[in-house]
Amino acid sequence: MPEALGQRPHAQWSAPSLCDGWTVQDVANHRVGVNQCWALSIAAGLRGNPTRFLGTFDPVETPKQMVGGMRTLTPAETLDMRRRLEAYE
Repeated sequence: MPEALGQRPHAQWSAPSLCDGWTVQDVANHRVGVNQCWALSIAAGLRGNPTRFLGTFDPVETPKQMVGGMRTLTPAETLDMRRRLEAYE
């Protein structure tokens, strides 16, 4: 993902995606956020301290909240977050 998105002009990041009301960057941020949640959850579980992230998961509201909180990120910051997560994969 970082390579494909990193080659896109900045203007394409703000283009509408196929997800209603989300831009291309919103979708990228969602994927990064979900991967980050899983990485943190797995690491916590391996330490014997499982998370409870999914206990309050709402399939409509939770993704909106996650993406909403990431809308201030620049495309470069989104890609940087994704690259840092590769260490967990």
